[in-house]
Amino acid sequence: MPRLGEEVGLAGGIREWLKSGNFIPESDGNSSLVLSRVPTADYARAMASDFERFSLSSLETYIVATSENREFGAASWPFLKFYYSSFFAAHALLRARGSGVVNIERPQSDYINTILTTYSKDAPRMAPGTYFLNYLSGADLGSGEISVQLSPSPSKKGVHEAFWRIFATYIVEEAERAIKEEAADATTFLSYATNLKEAVLDGGGEASWLSMVRNKINYQHGYETWMPFRKGSEAKVISTAAKTSPLTSPCLDIKKSKKPLEAFLNISCYISNLNIGVSDRISKRSTGGKTFGQKWRRLNEQLKL
Repeated sequence: MPRLGEEVGLAGGIREWLKSGNFIPESDGNSSLVLSRVPTADYARAMASDFERFSLSSLETYIVATSENREFGAASWPFLKFYYSSFFAAHALLRARGSGVVNIERPQSDYINTILTTYSKDAPRMAPGTYFLNYLSGADLGSGEISVQLSPSPSKKGVHEAFWRIFATYIVEEAERAIKEEAADATTFLSYATNLKEAVLDGGGEASWLSMVRNKINYQHGYETWMPFRKGSEAKVISTAAKTSPLTSPCLDIKKSKKPLEAFLNISCYISNLNIGVSDRISKRSTGGKTFGQKWRRLNEQLKL
């Protein structure tokens, strides 16, 4: 996302920006809405706010999970927190690309509908709900402007299931776009993106595999992750190993059927570490007071990383 992190984020992020009215809303003829003539700087400030909160919360959650595992040798809550660290991280990674999944509530949809009516009395109305937000660039736009597309999230799916499908599909589509544009390392990008999509989704049926395992641990107390451990259980083995060997280099090719917990932990940590790498990079260009970089460096210092 151009300019991300260079300025102080807009309080309230994307949802607050939607109430600014600094765009021209248009229906795409289907179920999506396109907001055109959006100033890039305004959009970047709104994205910066959302990216910041997701990135910082992901890192804090990751470190808390690691410390709880090391101190108590526990598996259940640390594993769930590693999952939530990855969930926050994936939200941050989308924001870093100028995209995201956002919950549009009644105040935002009512405001957008008011603007729609101003331009056309016959314009379709936008309902409250979860939307995928994606910025579009085009030659027909003015200098320093972009268009933003709002598409409804897949229906009949839980919040986490829908999110992971949007996230996994998006990164592969971005990699495929990079191939078409003959970008550097595009082939490698596509390989990593495809592997990550399969890791997150495959084996979960209608749900994503990652959220399915999280649900079984959290709501069904599955996989024997809750103490006291059975001798030789996968949770005990992984928990003991992770105490001395933190997952700084997780992998995605662990067999889910044979080692579900190890795969779950590695996939979660893989996504969290992606966010750490991206955030480190953005923080280097984010040097102003109260910007993301200042907060990222302060959090790292407080967590003594």
